[in-house]
Amino acid sequence: MTEVRQELMKAPEPSLDKRSLRKCLIRWIEFGQACYNYERMQGPDVLHAMVPIIDKLYKEDDVEGRKAAMKRHANFFNTTLSFLGFWHQPGH
Repeated sequence: MTEVRQELMKAPEPSLDKRSLRKCLIRWIEFGQACYNYERMQGPDVLHAMVPIIDKLYKEDDVEGRKAAMKRHANFFNTTLSFLGFWHQPGH
């Protein structure tokens, strides 16, 4: 194996904690429908919600990795708008 590959195998994998996942959920609930458009639907909102997770998974000096992750999560994301769907439950 090459030296770089051995170093990568020794490096611990980044892990997600509950705090990052909670931040992602709260961002999605609060801003999930803030930037709806016909080109990417809710893609920008998905990216905004994923930022805490991207921050956790990519180191600050991995600029290219962060850019690629942000481009991936800002693409077309098709969903149906449902205002107040989290709080409002019909019949209750």
